[in-house]
Amino acid sequence: MVAGRVDVRLVVGSESIGRALMASGVPESAISMVINGMDAGRFRSLVARAGAAGLFRRVRERNGIALGQSMVLVPGRRVPGRGHEDVIWAADVLARRGRLRNSCVAITGSGLVDARWPGYQDHLARLIREAGLRDRVHLLGPLNRSEIAACYGGCDLVVRPPRVPGPLGYSLIEAMLAGAPVVTTAAGAAREIIDHGRNGLLVPPGRPPALAEAIETALTDRELHTRLAIGGRVTAGRLSQDAMLDGYEAALTRATPARAGIRRPGAR
Repeated sequence: MVAGRVDVRLVVGSESIGRALMASGVPESAISMVINGMDAGRFRSLVARAGAAGLFRRVRERNGIALGQSMVLVPGRRVPGRGHEDVIWAADVLARRGRLRNSCVAITGSGLVDARWPGYQDHLARLIREAGLRDRVHLLGPLNRSEIAACYGGCDLVVRPPRVPGPLGYSLIEAMLAGAPVVTTAAGAAREIIDHGRNGLLVPPGRPPALAEAIETALTDRELHTRLAIGGRVTAGRLSQDAMLDGYEAALTRATPARAGIRRPGAR
């Protein structure tokens, strides 16, 4: 399509994806970058209402999670490439060190699966069982939108460690808006948004020991924990829905592909 006469505009969610497309022969002029954004006020209101309704406690009780344990939340779909195995192996490292006595890992995404990998959830359950982590790593049951918001507002840390580059996931934005510190991998848009040690922690993809170290540090260093939470809220507040829509409008309405190539949100 790009090589032909069709005027194709490719919108990418990170500079790394744009560079990969250009390396594959896509003209730079056909690519625009638009970072995902959200209505911050609306989501924070949802988190507040969910907290006031006690939904986080209900989620914990329904999934057999002790109320006294701090929670490391792993949000998103249960599909390969999202780093779930790395989280489980990192939890195993921490458990062997005796660092998970008062903490647990909760993985969301029940029902959010891909038909290409029908056995993936069973695969994760088997890893958890074989590592002896059934009382420390939980595959949460179905959650509605308000319950997910309650988890963001009530958890101590959000971990999203994809192994492959991609756009900035909404789960990271939601976590930061809710005031939860985030740990993610230095791949894709997260590397372009997260300033390590200021608004989140970055680890190499596919490195469970490094992930375990980051999780332990974020949970035990209270000064760092507070700094990451504050920095994340500030960063997420800039990733607005209006900026995202401006970026799409600029990409879709310009008369000819811009020679400047990759464009950021709000560019005209």
